[in-house]
Amino acid sequence: DRGPEMGAAGGPVGGGPERYVEIWNLVFMQYNRTADGELLELPKRNIDTGAGLERILAVLQDTHSVFETDVLRRILAGAEDRTGVRYGAAEASDVSLRILAEHGRAMTFLIADGVVPSNEDRGYVLRRIIRRAVRHAFLLGTDDSVTPALVEATAETMGEAYPDVLKQVGAIAKIAGREEDRFRSTLRRGIEHLDELLDRGNVSGEDAFHLHDTLGFPIDVTREIAAERGRTVDLVGFESGMRVQRERAQQAQRTSGSGERLPGGQAGPGGPEPGKTRPGR
Repeated sequence: DRGPEMGAAGGPVGGGPERYVEIWNLVFMQYNRTADGELLELPKRNIDTGAGLERILAVLQDTHSVFETDVLRRILAGAEDRTGVRYGAAEASDVSLRILAEHGRAMTFLIADGVVPSNEDRGYVLRRIIRRAVRHAFLLGTDDSVTPALVEATAETMGEAYPDVLKQVGAIAKIAGREEDRFRSTLRRGIEHLDELLDRGNVSGEDAFHLHDTLGFPIDVTREIAAERGRTVDLVGFESGMRVQRERAQQAQRTSGSGERLPGGQAGPGGPEPGKTRPGR
């Protein structure tokens, strides 16, 4: 209970959503439910416990947000320094700064664990995290790279507990910065065109495919920006365009007999390779 200044009383079920915060969760595993609904006692009964470390930290440090604790606040300060935007100035910019701090930490630990940006699996998750951070830096009016500064702030803050991160900070910053530089040029080209489309309404599948195929603008970024503007993207139409492109590329390879990728099958700068776009992820 964070107090009456944070919302109405009534407990976690009926009270204000910002007032009551769950910091710890206990699950009592006692029964096995059979297909017909009968409950049978387990031979061993266990308690699964899940504690929110950062939420506990926020309570102990008497802050209203995990981003104000001494861990994330220091990384967020790195985002402030790099963008020139102060936390608390406006809600919209606060959201972007929080995303920069959290994503900066996430990319640092992913790369430290050996993940590199790619269009597959964990590498694709990392690529999306970096791209989202870059876009929010762009929203804050920052043309300079931000990811190396976020990596360095993370290493300075958490390096004592995670010495491997501190040892690799230079290499981590280089990988993140290289991915950021590639995406920034794509972002500049695509966002102006997307803004024009969104001013007119929802984004058609044909337009979404054009952004991806011609400008290398990722479909997941198109979807996120459209959602922020209250617009939708025709994913069925986009997938149709992708399917036609894949078929053309396969036909071209069969015709050439070389097995090499022809210009029509090349990925746009910063965009996924044909057949590897994941619009729903």
